[in-house]
Amino acid sequence: MTTEGVDDSGFWVAKNVEDKLIGAVGLETWGNQGLLRSLVVEKSYRGLGVGRSLVLHTVELARKRKLKELFLITEAVKDYYLKFGFEVLERNNVEGQVLGSAEFRGACLESADVMRIIL
Repeated sequence: MTTEGVDDSGFWVAKNVEDKLIGAVGLETWGNQGLLRSLVVEKSYRGLGVGRSLVLHTVELARKRKLKELFLITEAVKDYYLKFGFEVLERNNVEGQVLGSAEFRGACLESADVMRIIL
């Protein structure tokens, strides 16, 4: 996971009742496109809805910002994102400013799945 672009991103965290960080997600904005990045949930909290809450928050925020589409790139959990309405998209079909992100410029493997949801 690259840290390039982090300064230009918004990040949100989830904490437990002891104020311990248990999850995080980021949103980069590229014109009218967004890039969901770096969703992570503490292993012992997986399956409890933490990731779901973070993804739904990010999608809702992208809608409030009037973004037209939200992308993500994943190497291992595409089935997870399908549940939220994301669809797999061929990388060569991606257009727009989001291609300027570090993830599309090479930080993510070419073999990783690109996914998109139309907002």
